[in-house]
Amino acid sequence: MAREIVTSENRDEYINKKLMEKREKTQDGDTLDNVSDKYKKDGVETDLMDTRQGIELSRIVVPKEKRGEGIGSEFMSDLISHADRKGKRIVLTPATDFGASSVARLKEFYKRHGFVENKGKNKDFSIRHAMYRMPVKKEGALDK
Repeated sequence: MAREIVTSENRDEYINKKLMEKREKTQDGDTLDNVSDKYKKDGVETDLMDTRQGIELSRIVVPKEKRGEGIGSEFMSDLISHADRKGKRIVLTPATDFGASSVARLKEFYKRHGFVENKGKNKDFSIRHAMYRMPVKKEGALDK
């Protein structure tokens, strides 16, 4: 397959073509944006990206007044369900950059959702993130 060369002359055409391809792939309505959008009403801010490594969760911020209500866990459950349906792993690196008080608490939160630390026997050298979760295929699920 030949690699497409993008120039200033064909840039807009290339971008439109890629957007159309993306729309076609997501016509089933099962998108990362849908997962994020569901929680915007609660003020939850997320940064999700679909990459070669899988779904990258760069940021999830639950407003202080909403913490402890299970919104973060509900979001993670929806994200995990989406990733499992798509057969994608989720990668992330817990940090206190966005208001969390403890990386250790974040790691425990993610471990409760099936994530493992990317070290020791679980080390995956193909990713740079501190934690990941592999997709789980549901019994009886059909391959797409």
